[in-house]
Amino acid sequence: MGAVLVLLGWFLGYIFASNGIAGLIVALLIWGIMTLIAYFQGDNILLSVAGAKKISPSDHQQLYDVVEEMKSHRV
Repeated sequence: MGAVLVLLGWFLGYIFASNGIAGLIVALLIWGIMTLIAYFQGDNILLSVAGAKKISPSDHQQLYDVVEEMKSHRV
């Protein structure tokens, strides 16, 4: 995916600025920003897309107990 972004940046830079390096630099900056977002917020993005939500004991006591028990037995 990164290679496609870099090639697209070079191509668009060559077309619009007559300089592939300018497009390459912009593409690398965009790639860096996307990487930082994925690293720091990727889990939250995926959980929100999946419709996940936090539960409390009042929501579903048995499910809450199972999750808490699994959490305490992590290896």
